[in-house]
Amino acid sequence: AKIPLEIEGGGPFAGNCTAEGEGLKKAQVGEDAEFKVTTFDEEENPVKRGGADVTAKLSGPDDIEVDIEDKGDGTYDCKYKPTKIGDYDLEVQVDGENIKDSPFKVEVSPGKADASNTTAEGPGLENPSAGDKAPFVVTVKDEEGNPVGKGGDDIKVTLDGQDDDDADINVKDNDDGTYDVEYTPTKPGPIKVNVKLDDDDIKDSPFDIEVKAGKPDPKNCTAEGEGLEKA
Repeated sequence: AKIPLEIEGGGPFAGNCTAEGEGLKKAQVGEDAEFKVTTFDEEENPVKRGGADVTAKLSGPDDIEVDIEDKGDGTYDCKYKPTKIGDYDLEVQVDGENIKDSPFKVEVSPGKADASNTTAEGPGLENPSAGDKAPFVVTVKDEEGNPVGKGGDDIKVTLDGQDDDDADINVKDNDDGTYDVEYTPTKPGPIKVNVKLDDDDIKDSPFDIEVKAGKPDPKNCTAEGEGLEKA
């Protein structure tokens, strides 16, 4: 009887090795980005065993380490977690030589909104006057402090020490990761401005504010005394 023979191919040839996966094109700060390397020999036959010297690195606004797992079947699972936004070059090599299409261009975008890094600033958080509009701007940032650059987050603003309805609080989503907030304090004295992202306080919230007395209004000014009745 004839016994079938399995002929083992050659070792990996970098120019024929390939990579595929979302992590070759784009990634998000704070999130794992993944791709897979498949090794082929010089005759373009799949290499069915592990042990190849597969390396990868990203260069750009930051140098990012890539973790590589040898699956033992000629494929290699790769993942990395970026911390800075920007454009990167992802170089993937086998035995020190670039694989097919390497280096890859990768765009790293901001991560998910993070309340503890989100900030607010403006006149409305300093010393506003009663009766005057008090504006400030909220800038939503990710867990690494990068502005997220897009809208749609849930920003809530409330006041302690004022009547929220009378204060007429307005929040405007600018669709770029910033939010214009405006309120009108109605009486002088200490207040707290609470700013929350998804029900979590943003950085430095609540803000302790001292509202100054407003400008004199003739309609509200009063006079009293005997001289107003007789002299």
